[in-house]
Amino acid sequence: MLNTDFNWQMIIVWILGIMLILTLYRIAASLWGREDISQTTKLLWTILIVLAPFLGFILYLIFGGRSDFEAEDEQEEEAMSKS
Repeated sequence: MLNTDFNWQMIIVWILGIMLILTLYRIAASLWGREDISQTTKLLWTILIVLAPFLGFILYLIFGGRSDFEAEDEQEEEAMSKS
């Protein structure tokens, strides 16, 4: 017999998993693209995020992350000073 019940829980789990992977990618790209912190610090943040994703995300966003606006402002200031 075929089970005709639609499993909404599975869809929610898939969506949350995809969101977790995209967030991990975004934070990793932001972290490894920074030039103002050392390689060791980047590695330690990466280990924390991989071992404890939710705690690592929250801690990185509170203590280690810069907003994209701050990064853009710094890039604009550097471009203006070179001109």
